[in-house]
Amino acid sequence: DIPAANLDLLATGTVRDDANPAAAPDEQPFPADAAKFRMVHVANGRAMIQDDAGLWIVQRGSILPDSSQVSSIEQRNGKWVMVTSADRVIELSR
Repeated sequence: DIPAANLDLLATGTVRDDANPAAAPDEQPFPADAAKFRMVHVANGRAMIQDDAGLWIVQRGSILPDSSQVSSIEQRNGKWVMVTSADRVIELSR
Protein backbone atom coordinates (compact mmCIF):
# COMPACT_ATOMS: atom_id res chain seq x y z
CA ASP A 1 0.00 0.00 0.00
CA ILE A 2 1.03 3.52 -0.75
CA PRO A 3 0.41 6.06 1.99
CA ALA A 4 -1.78 9.09 1.10
CA ALA A 5 0.30 12.14 0.20
CA ASN A 6 -0.36 15.46 1.85
CA LEU A 7 -0.79 17.53 -1.36
CA ASP A 8 -2.17 21.03 -1.92
CA LEU A 9 -4.50 20.68 -4.97
CA LEU A 10 -4.84 24.45 -5.53
CA ALA A 11 -3.35 25.30 -8.93
CA THR A 12 -1.00 28.26 -8.97
CA GLY A 13 1.00 30.00 -11.62
CA THR A 14 1.85 33.30 -13.22
CA VAL A 15 0.75 34.94 -16.43
CA ARG A 16 3.38 36.83 -18.38
CA ASP A 17 2.59 40.12 -20.10
CA ASP A 18 1.89 39.67 -23.82
CA ALA A 19 4.78 41.04 -25.89
CA ASN A 20 2.36 41.90 -28.73
CA PRO A 21 -0.98 42.85 -27.18
CA ALA A 22 -4.05 43.01 -29.41
CA ALA A 23 -5.01 46.44 -30.70
CA ALA A 24 -7.72 48.29 -28.86
CA PRO A 25 -11.06 48.48 -30.73
CA ASP A 26 -10.51 52.13 -31.67
CA GLU A 27 -7.08 51.26 -33.13
CA GLN A 28 -8.27 48.43 -35.40
CA PRO A 29 -8.51 49.16 -39.13
CA PHE A 30 -11.87 49.38 -40.83
CA PRO A 31 -12.67 46.67 -43.40
CA ALA A 32 -11.66 47.60 -46.92
CA ASP A 33 -14.28 48.75 -49.39
CA ALA A 34 -15.83 45.94 -51.41
CA ALA A 35 -14.05 45.31 -54.69
CA LYS A 36 -15.74 46.92 -57.65
CA PHE A 37 -16.46 44.90 -60.78
CA ARG A 38 -18.98 44.83 -63.60
CA MET A 39 -20.51 42.16 -65.83
CA VAL A 40 -19.56 42.71 -69.47
CA HIS A 41 -20.75 39.56 -71.30
CA VAL A 42 -22.99 36.50 -70.81
CA ALA A 43 -22.94 33.24 -72.80
CA ASN A 44 -23.65 29.55 -72.12
CA GLY A 45 -24.49 30.02 -68.44
CA ARG A 46 -21.29 31.90 -67.76
CA ALA A 47 -20.54 35.58 -67.34
CA MET A 48 -17.47 37.66 -68.01
CA ILE A 49 -16.71 40.23 -65.34
CA GLN A 50 -14.16 43.01 -65.34
CA ASP A 51 -12.34 44.53 -62.39
CA ASP A 52 -9.11 46.51 -61.95
CA ALA A 53 -7.05 43.32 -62.41
CA GLY A 54 -8.61 42.27 -65.73
CA LEU A 55 -11.35 40.07 -67.19
CA TRP A 56 -12.64 36.90 -65.50
CA ILE A 57 -15.07 34.15 -66.53
CA VAL A 58 -17.45 33.14 -63.73
CA GLN A 59 -20.35 30.73 -63.34
CA ARG A 60 -22.71 29.65 -60.58
CA GLY A 61 -20.66 29.05 -57.41
CA SER A 62 -17.65 31.11 -58.52
CA ILE A 63 -16.05 33.43 -55.97
CA LEU A 64 -16.32 37.09 -56.97
CA PRO A 65 -13.84 39.92 -56.26
CA ASP A 66 -16.01 41.11 -53.33
CA SER A 67 -15.74 37.60 -51.77
CA SER A 68 -19.40 36.75 -52.48
CA GLN A 69 -20.39 33.86 -54.76
CA VAL A 70 -22.41 33.78 -57.97
CA SER A 71 -25.87 32.51 -57.02
CA SER A 72 -27.35 32.70 -60.52
CA ILE A 73 -26.98 34.22 -63.96
CA GLU A 74 -30.42 34.83 -65.42
CA GLN A 75 -32.61 37.04 -67.57
CA ARG A 76 -34.99 39.43 -65.83
CA ASN A 77 -37.29 41.63 -67.87
CA GLY A 78 -35.23 40.90 -70.97
CA LYS A 79 -31.91 41.90 -69.33
CA TRP A 80 -29.12 39.62 -68.13
CA VAL A 81 -28.32 39.87 -64.43
CA MET A 82 -25.99 38.11 -62.04
CA VAL A 83 -27.31 37.51 -58.52
CA THR A 84 -24.70 37.12 -55.78
CA SER A 85 -24.77 35.39 -52.40
CA ALA A 86 -24.74 38.90 -50.88
CA ASP A 87 -28.10 39.53 -52.64
CA ARG A 88 -26.56 42.00 -55.07
CA VAL A 89 -28.09 42.08 -58.55
CA ILE A 90 -25.53 43.10 -61.16
CA GLU A 91 -26.86 44.03 -64.60
CA LEU A 92 -24.99 43.48 -67.83
CA SER A 93 -23.01 46.64 -68.70
CA ARG A 94 -23.35 48.09 -72.16
